[in-house]
Amino acid sequence: MRAATALSLLFFVTSAVHADPPASIVRMTEAAQKFIALLDDAQRGLALKPMNDAERVAFKPVPFPIVGLRFDGMKPEQVALLHELLKTGLSAEAYQKLTEIIRTDDVLLTMEQGRGRAPAFHGSRNYNIMFFDTPKAGGTWSWRFHGHHIYLSFTIVKGELFATAPGFFGAEPNDVSEGQPGAPWRIMANEEDMGANLYTSLDAAQKAAATIATEVPNDMVSGRASKVDPMAPTGIAWTKFTKEQQAALQALVLEYCNHSADDLRFERLKRVEDGGWEKLYFAWIGDPARGQRKYYRVQGPQFLIEYCAVALSPNHIHTVWRDFNGDYGRDLIAEHLASNPH
Repeated sequence: MRAATALSLLFFVTSAVHADPPASIVRMTEAAQKFIALLDDAQRGLALKPMNDAERVAFKPVPFPIVGLRFDGMKPEQVALLHELLKTGLSAEAYQKLTEIIRTDDVLLTMEQGRGRAPAFHGSRNYNIMFFDTPKAGGTWSWRFHGHHIYLSFTIVKGELFATAPGFFGAEPNDVSEGQPGAPWRIMANEEDMGANLYTSLDAAQKAAATIATEVPNDMVSGRASKVDPMAPTGIAWTKFTKEQQAALQALVLEYCNHSADDLRFERLKRVEDGGWEKLYFAWIGDPARGQRKYYRVQGPQFLIEYCAVALSPNHIHTVWRDFNGDYGRDLIAEHLASNPH
């Protein structure tokens, strides 16, 4: 994304005003109700839980164990309605990425079966859905979509979106030029290229400031904790960037904001702006060349982005958005549960 495009999008997003609940929340609620209406009693037992259920705040980007109503436990018409629900929470680009990730998980499963090992949690059949409290207009409820390389959580409080985090997208294989159905593909291309191009644009002194280690970590540094606390600011500060580099960092952050549907990306962007763009840090480890192992982190006072080509393979990518105080709508949901015991 060119700097002018990023800044224009920033102006568009921050200039809009919502007097009513976002249209996506209205569509999301209606889609959730239609999906649940098609479930039988056994399916409802898997898919519907109370808001205070421990699973609501169990961050499991790799599903151990698998819980929820899985794809292989649904009828085709139910799977179709679930996809309609997913579309209400994601931008068109992010929804396409999600479908590619799920398809690729079956490719991975076939590859692993050919090698004689296939973890039970791999494959599209294991992707699953859970709701916490009953979706209703103006209500407080939450839902999670989960599988090997997807973790999405949406929290609605009194009919208004409060949280789109944690949000995890991964892929393996991420970059395939040939030899597989649908090739070529490269699912996390923007995430890799925009981070690498920003690092490459730095001069020697800036690169030294941005580089925080010599060895790429095995996985995301923030791990799989339910709650993530801010790390000590590390890397290169926004204030040490040129204006062009600041625009490139804005574009990178907006790439992750834009995973959400058009009128829901405000929730993430507001956290960036409330903390202040000038307080962002960009940290880097690894080789910026395409397909090489690399890690980067963008941190502000209220949010964290991580990208990592994990230790298992440079073609195995994990990315995440975390909110330090807003994951799962934690504070408002605590108030809701205190005043509405379940």
